[in-house]
Amino acid sequence: MLSAKTENSTRKSRLLTLEAQSSAEICLETNGKRYRYEAVLWALRNAQCYRHKEPMIEDPHLDDDARKALATGEAVVREVMDADGAVWRRVVEPYSTGVGGVIVTYQPAATSKSTVEDSDSGGFSPDVGKKTRDIVESLTLATTRIGTWTLEADRSRFDWDQRFSDITGLSEPGQSLEDSGFLDAIDPEHRSAFEQSVQALVQKGEALDQELRFFAAKGAIRWLRLRAQRAQKDGCDLIVGIISDITERKSDTERTDFMMRELDHRVKNLLAIILSIAEISARSNDDIETYKNDFRARLESMARTHNLLSQTRWTGSDLRSLVEEEVYSLAPRSAVDISGASVEISPTATQSLAMFFHELTVNALKHGVLVTDDGRIKIKWDIDQTDGERLQLQWTEIGRCDVSAPLKEGFGGKVINRIVRRQLDAEVNTTWDAAGIQLTAIIPLKGIAASSTIDSATT
Repeated sequence: MLSAKTENSTRKSRLLTLEAQSSAEICLETNGKRYRYEAVLWALRNAQCYRHKEPMIEDPHLDDDARKALATGEAVVREVMDADGAVWRRVVEPYSTGVGGVIVTYQPAATSKSTVEDSDSGGFSPDVGKKTRDIVESLTLATTRIGTWTLEADRSRFDWDQRFSDITGLSEPGQSLEDSGFLDAIDPEHRSAFEQSVQALVQKGEALDQELRFFAAKGAIRWLRLRAQRAQKDGCDLIVGIISDITERKSDTERTDFMMRELDHRVKNLLAIILSIAEISARSNDDIETYKNDFRARLESMARTHNLLSQTRWTGSDLRSLVEEEVYSLAPRSAVDISGASVEISPTATQSLAMFFHELTVNALKHGVLVTDDGRIKIKWDIDQTDGERLQLQWTEIGRCDVSAPLKEGFGGKVINRIVRRQLDAEVNTTWDAAGIQLTAIIPLKGIAASSTIDSATT
């Protein structure tokens, strides 16, 4: 193990050698979790990466990159810019000389670039390696839809590349920021903030990073993200930036927010329905066991309806699918005849009609024709065009002669009267005769239809 004095001498000698090569090497040694940076400023000043007493290279990621290099045992490469706009290639490499640490090397980016091009040439000439690199960079930028732009600090010249033009629809670079049309196309809600960010970047060097709504060519509305930093060219301040089209990401975010609001609304409605079912079920039953069974059956019906709507992402359901799902889950298929046109109904109508058919089927099983083996149910609907488009739905029970109207209104009656009549604006008529229950519901189609597509269907 080298002594501290010997190691410091070796390091200083290495730094002086690098200084003559216009690059700098900085040793950041570890002592537990702390780094010693005393040698950093000395090394940079002597390597002329600093031109004044104060540091001219801002490298805020150096600490994190040093930790990463020590943790992974691999070099970390990053490009940094000095106050004059010159780009330096900084490499952080781990080393171990007793206590361990990292070696940081700064080299002009031009030297670094030619090295990379030569190493990436794959055995071809340097020119071919450079062309390959340019093609890859071009394809990468095109794939990610990122454009580049520059703006002189006095706003007198605003330039951009073809990708910038493709994103914004602007086609005349080289004008002032005001004359280019870019500011005018920014949503007024975001325009002032963008100009303030540009001013802060020019005056204080604060990096620009802003998302804004933009009115592109032919009325297209896009969301853009602009990022920029201050640099220098020929002794003059210059803003160098990139632009990306984030319209799709914004749309995804808006859809997610909308879905969250919808989910919140639906959950509240669902809880209200469950509470209503619990209260009405309690008043309609005399013993706890019957109440428990009825309440469970109604919740299971709600779950089936939820699954049906989930298959269409809550855009609605097909009426026939709804009737089959609800009725066949309780009654034997052989005892039920279903016929009717194909009608797409809304989520609200799906939930209401699911409860409607559930209560009618349960009533038939407990008190109606399905108490006997020879009882049958016919469910039929069609579209009545005589007085506007209306859905005419019929529920007919056949096979029992001792059916009579109930002495008091149960839960099923409440569903018909409170939900179907009120929510769907339905006209409901029920007849109790010797043949069984005859129920007809006439519902305005415009209040329940998810779409205007109505096709005739056969059983």
